[in-house]
Amino acid sequence: MIPSEHMFYGFFASLLVLFLFPSLGTFGFLIVFLSSFLIDTDHYLAYVYLKRDFSLSRSVEFYLAMGHEHKTLRTKKTEPLMIFHTAEFWLLLVILSFFNLFFFYILIGVLIHVLLDLYSSKQLDILHVRPYSVIRHFLRKN
Repeated sequence: MIPSEHMFYGFFASLLVLFLFPSLGTFGFLIVFLSSFLIDTDHYLAYVYLKRDFSLSRSVEFYLAMGHEHKTLRTKKTEPLMIFHTAEFWLLLVILSFFNLFFFYILIGVLIHVLLDLYSSKQLDILHVRPYSVIRHFLRKN
């Protein structure tokens, strides 16, 4: 799913959360909404690490090409590790949520994002391409 879609669906999902839990307030709504798409900064960080290139536009082109490759060729090649999309990161957010509500709001936004990713990946039949665990990623490499 491209960032503009995450922003669109994330906005309405965040509004739904606000409607269901009015105590969330404006600040909580903004944190949930922003974290529902800013989680994808790990894509850019992975690109910079892999390619040693800071170009945002080339990063977008790289991932669009990768998505096209997965859809058309049904390749088994996995994506780079997206650290914010891993179970370990989510667990860290859960633990931090017990100490500060701010992290709980981030966790809600991340869950919205991940659910959208899972739905999109399932629709495209590419669930297998993303490592959802740091541990599994490194075990798979060896």
